[in-house]
Amino acid sequence: MPTDPERFLGWFETDFCALVLSGKIAMSAYDSHRSYRFGCSLLKGIGAVVAVDVPLTADVDELKRGVRVVFARRSTAREIREIVERMETEDDLCEAFKRYRIYPVGRYGKLWAQRCGAAVERRPKDSVKIVKMLAVVYPYFDAAADAADAVGEEK
Repeated sequence: MPTDPERFLGWFETDFCALVLSGKIAMSAYDSHRSYRFGCSLLKGIGAVVAVDVPLTADVDELKRGVRVVFARRSTAREIREIVERMETEDDLCEAFKRYRIYPVGRYGKLWAQRCGAAVERRPKDSVKIVKMLAVVYPYFDAAADAADAVGEEK
C-alpha cells in the first residue's frame, strides 16, 4: 500500500477496490465489508445513491419528477438521469436497477428496488461519512446539495 496521498488514492481505486468488488479480499467485520463495497461501488461508477420519492402507484410523469441521483460518479449519474428522462412506462426505471448497484433512499426507494427484482443494497452505518469523504477527495462525483442528509435519512 503506497503512503503518498496521490498514489494511495490511485491504488485504492484501481487495485484495492477491484479486489474487494471481485470478492478476492474478504473483511471480517460485516459493516466494514459493506463500507468498502459501498465506497468502491461509487468509486468504480457501478453504484449510485438514488432517491425515489413516489409510490409504486405513480404514473410516469410523477416518477420522472420523483427520482433523483443523490450521489454518484458523474458518468453514472448522467446515465441514470437519461434512463429516467427516457422512461415511457413505470417499469423502465428497472433498467437503472439492473445496470447499476443502486443504494436506494427516500420513502419508496426500497419498494421500487424490490418491484424491479433487484437486490436491495444496504448502505453501511457510516455511509454519510463515506459520501462526504468521496465528495471532498474525488472531483468526479455528482452530488446533490443535500446528499449527506438524503443518505442519512433512513436507518
